[in-house]
Amino acid sequence: MKNTDIKKIVVVLIILISTIKAGNAQFFIEGNIGFDNSEEKADGVNSYIVERSNSSISFSPQVGYWLNDKISIGTRLTIAQGKTKEKTISPSNPQLDGDSDTKTSRWRVAAFSRYKLWGTDKFSLLVDGSFYYEESSEIYTFKGMSRVIKNSKNDIKIGINMFPAVTYDLNEKLSIKVISSFLSMELYSVFGKSEYTNDTIIVDGSKYHESLNTKDRANRISFNTTGSLGNIQIGIIYNF
Repeated sequence: MKNTDIKKIVVVLIILISTIKAGNAQFFIEGNIGFDNSEEKADGVNSYIVERSNSSISFSPQVGYWLNDKISIGTRLTIAQGKTKEKTISPSNPQLDGDSDTKTSRWRVAAFSRYKLWGTDKFSLLVDGSFYYEESSEIYTFKGMSRVIKNSKNDIKIGINMFPAVTYDLNEKLSIKVISSFLSMELYSVFGKSEYTNDTIIVDGSKYHESLNTKDRANRISFNTTGSLGNIQIGIIYNF
C-alpha cells in the first residue's frame, strides 16, 4: 500500500471517530491486533533438512453502529505483514543447499454486519459477516550455491466471509472480543499476476536465465468445521 493511500485511510478514520463522539451510545469502535512467531526444524523428502521461522503481525480497526439490540453494521480496515525464512540442507547433494526468504503484505477494507445470537449480563455470542476487497503481494527469493530464484505475486481478492465471536463486558463502555476461525466460511474470487525469474549459475561458470509472467483467476469457497479452534484473535471494543 502506498503512503498516500494510508494517509487517506487515516483521515477517513479520524473523521468517522470525530462523528461518533458527537453521536450517541449506539456507536462503537473496535481494534484487533494479532502476532505470530514460530520456529521449526523438520526432515524433508530426499534427505532434505528444513529449518523454518515465521513471523507476522496484523492490525484491524473497526467502526460500527448498533441498529438495535441484536444487529449492528460497520466498516473494517485490516493491514498485515508477514515473513518466512527457510534454510535447506541436503547432505546427499550440497548443490541444493540454500536460503529462502518470503515477504507478504496485504490490506483489506470491508463492510460488515453483526448479529447477537445469545447474551447474558457479561457474555455475548456473535456472528460476523462481511463483504470485502483485498490487495496482497508476495516476494519469494531463493539463494543457493548454483542458482538464484525470484518470484513475485500480486493478488486482488473480492469475497464474503462469516465467523463467530464471543465478547465479555468489562464495564458499560469497554468489552473484550475473541474471534476464532472455527466454523468460519469464506467465498471469494482471486485475480492474480505472477512474475517468475530463475537465474542459475552452473558449476563451470555459465549462466542460465529464465523469466515468466502469468495471470490467473480462481473462485474458491472454504469452510472450517474441524475440531480445531483455528486462528484466534483478541480485540477491544469501546462503546460511546
